[in-house]
Amino acid sequence: MAGADSAQGCVLFVEGRDDRHVVDRLKARLRPELQFDIEEKNGADALIESISREIVVPDRIAVGFVIDADTDPDARWQSVADRLQRRLTGVPRARDREGTVIGDRPRVGVWLMPDNTRDGALEEFVAAMVPDGDPVWPLARNYIDEAEPHLLTSRSKAEIHAWLATRERPFPMGAAIRAQALNTDGPLCRSFAAWLARLFG
Repeated sequence: MAGADSAQGCVLFVEGRDDRHVVDRLKARLRPELQFDIEEKNGADALIESISREIVVPDRIAVGFVIDADTDPDARWQSVADRLQRRLTGVPRARDREGTVIGDRPRVGVWLMPDNTRDGALEEFVAAMVPDGDPVWPLARNYIDEAEPHLLTSRSKAEIHAWLATRERPFPMGAAIRAQALNTDGPLCRSFAAWLARLFG
């Protein structure tokens, strides 16, 4: 949880533990003044199914949803919009490339990982934080090239975890942000932080 004592009425729902830790560490670095709770759902399907319930919980001021776009951002947005339209008017037909925020009380926000435009997931978002010119990143990607016929997970997930495994201490993604092994000053992180501020500020 983030800001549990002073975030009453403000909550961000994410798919799982990795998402929660990444968002929490980004908030701590880029927008520490924002107060909201972060709650995990058990994957994208459970998160999407919860939308129409969560936005009508009494006394909610602002509620957000961070969801992987996966292979089809348009289809993912339509699934989200369908749930929003059950309870809200004025839901846009298309997602905002800077992160969607609609309504007043509650304000409702949606961010499709990684950047509201491309297919992908949390791992692509985190990969964008690998420092420019990092000498290990191309090696990690080449390693996954060789291992790809045997992968049991997505390529993007394999690449970022291969890179993280080479750190002095093999961090999970959120801890790598806290340790400043990942660069949070890039445009994608700044755009995400600006969306959080529009939603919870």
